[in-house]
Amino acid sequence: MTNIIYLVCIAMIRRIINSVIEGTIQNPHESLIYSHPFTKTDTSHFKWLSSVAPCFPVSSKNVQIITEPKQFYETLIQYCTTASERITLVSLYLGVGELENKLVTALKTNQHFKDKKLKVNILLDYVRGSRDKQNSRTVLQPLLQSNETNCTVSLYHTPHLRGLLKKYMPNRFNEIVGLQHMKLYIFDDTIIISGANLSNDYFTNRQDRYFVIQDRKLTDFYCGLVQRVQNFSLKMDKDDRISLSANCKACPYKGNKNNFIEYAGDLIEQYLEDSRREQNTIQFQGCDTWIFPTVQMGQLGIEHDSYVTEKILAEAPRNSYLKIATGYFNLTSQYMNTLIYDTQANCEILMAHPKANGFLGAKGIAGGIPYAYSLIAKKFKELYEKKNQGTRIRLFEYLKNGWTYHAKGLWYYPPNSQFPCMTIIGSPNFGERSVEHLHNECIQLYNRSQIAHTERKIPLWINIFGYRVLYKKSLMSYLLPNKLIQGLTAAYFKVLAFKSVGLRGSHSSHINISLPKMKVTVLPALSDNYMYLISDENTKEAAIVDPVAPDTVLEAIQNEGVNLTKILTTHHHWDHAGGNEELVKKLQNPVEVYGGDNRIGALTNKVKDGDKFKIGDISVECLFTPCHTTGHICYYLKDTKGQSAVFTGDTLFIGGCGRFFEGTAEQMYSALVEKLANLPDDTLVFCGHEYTQQNLKFARHVESENRDILKAIADADQKRNQGVPTVPSTIANEKRINPFMRVMMGTVQRHASCSDAIATMHAIRKEKDSFKA
Repeated sequence: MTNIIYLVCIAMIRRIINSVIEGTIQNPHESLIYSHPFTKTDTSHFKWLSSVAPCFPVSSKNVQIITEPKQFYETLIQYCTTASERITLVSLYLGVGELENKLVTALKTNQHFKDKKLKVNILLDYVRGSRDKQNSRTVLQPLLQSNETNCTVSLYHTPHLRGLLKKYMPNRFNEIVGLQHMKLYIFDDTIIISGANLSNDYFTNRQDRYFVIQDRKLTDFYCGLVQRVQNFSLKMDKDDRISLSANCKACPYKGNKNNFIEYAGDLIEQYLEDSRREQNTIQFQGCDTWIFPTVQMGQLGIEHDSYVTEKILAEAPRNSYLKIATGYFNLTSQYMNTLIYDTQANCEILMAHPKANGFLGAKGIAGGIPYAYSLIAKKFKELYEKKNQGTRIRLFEYLKNGWTYHAKGLWYYPPNSQFPCMTIIGSPNFGERSVEHLHNECIQLYNRSQIAHTERKIPLWINIFGYRVLYKKSLMSYLLPNKLIQGLTAAYFKVLAFKSVGLRGSHSSHINISLPKMKVTVLPALSDNYMYLISDENTKEAAIVDPVAPDTVLEAIQNEGVNLTKILTTHHHWDHAGGNEELVKKLQNPVEVYGGDNRIGALTNKVKDGDKFKIGDISVECLFTPCHTTGHICYYLKDTKGQSAVFTGDTLFIGGCGRFFEGTAEQMYSALVEKLANLPDDTLVFCGHEYTQQNLKFARHVESENRDILKAIADADQKRNQGVPTVPSTIANEKRINPFMRVMMGTVQRHASCSDAIATMHAIRKEKDSFKA
């Protein structure tokens, strides 16, 4: 489900147990400094983690794993009673029963709190914490009344619950719009990272994971993260009155929603970037465990965790093992596709049996949720068995009499190892909601599991409705057939095109770019897209790039007298791949469809970085450039005379780059600076959209003294006044005028107030997102 925010706290813990230590611990007198801790062959392919998240080295002696809910509760009580400096409790909600009230009493009676030396900081979700007459707020009110000076209670409110939706949406349904879902419990220098909420079931018979870690820097980091979330959250006082936090610069449910999202997102992004820089190069003294916190705040545009998870799944090598656990089986379509088509590792997935699902027996629609998860698992199993992956992927179910299962996570076992060397903890259900939300944790309980039975009877209404509600990505998709959704998407883009170009029918003229042995016909489409018909002059074989307007393509094929054999798709977005299926049906001859993402329609040849093929005598190399989307491919072509061209989709534009919809600044830096910038300078650049004028205005804003940019603006204005496309550019030209390919230059870094290229990339892309010339 979209539009639900979970604030992710995922720690990737390297070598939790001494028996799995990677090499010997350094002599305490030695002082070794690395940019990443992955120095051994079994983990070297994860070294990119240091460029994504801050790294906290700790000793495994300071890591304790709790295994039982009762022990978790007793540990909370102990720390609430004895902490002397600070307590930070972060949960979805606080229950209202006897055990929860005892927890509050332990806080109230803590002598340091009574002496006003101990600060208590609590963050819950506003919607979940305010539900019913007796709720989290009523339980916490006595704590505030006893010492409001030393106690802060904050309530996160999603920016998407506002107006009529906020006024009329029933309480038990409004939480699908957005939630705060971190589970962090900090006591002085000790943190418990878990998926468990603060309520009775999680203290008694609901199995979860609980990692107790003692480390000052790590607790400081999470306290800082929580404080920044509190800056844009609501605050409760001792009389149960709710107001904006004193530091909040925008209201989450009133005023301009986008302003709030930008303000809150920037606050978190800047904190994460500052923390990553501070903890990027670490002195390793006596450490055998490394923790990488990542954050997922989908509604604020922060998606670090989904990127990390996807990359781990995709890059786990052959003969390694991935063990995944989730209380609620609803993997995203992207994760499912990656596990089936890309992952080489063996995979075991543990999920809750319907009888171990906390929703079983709930009133109304919620009572059918366990069977909907079973249906998703069944469809996933059918798909991977159809692809002959049944020996590599296996499903298990947790079932223990009288218990429910809420534990989640991922373990990575290197090839030929009986122990894991890395785990994800937090709240990862790995589902559509979780990718937009927080990620819980899980515990390895295969001794309590059995082979999954996916053929159980599913209620009819779940087959008709429940599967779509849990699995699809938007409210529209819950209610409408996929074919109708595609039609509506097409209609949307066509309406935009009509508003933009009117009866002219095209935003630019058709032009031909002739190279020695290759011709590129530029075909405008929609309001600002470009398609490209590539023809080999020797053989008359042709390929089309991103054919969103099939009729235009068919007309061009006839006019050029060529034989179309290939469709090259840069990425899955409808305005690039939306015409694939229609074009394939209309063509008289068989055609191959290339792309790097299973979401691409009519895909026949999935490609990866470095894959090569030919269009007649023209050689093609695939360049994997994830960021705008996770499966984005640029196509580098070279004819028999050595002239080259690159088709960059929405990665590289003239004077700009694509938005980071599914990736990070590090990925865009890799795509632009490390890959595309290293192509021959005379390589022609054909991009996916006519964004040149707006891009160059921003480039001038960044480098006002750059004469090449001023000249490029004049050239672009002249072409656009004549209705002529501004494509192609060249790699050499982009290195002179494009700020995103110049992030290592002092002039660009000074504009961004940054001292390194990747931070500059992040800063100027963030600025460009809201730039108005």
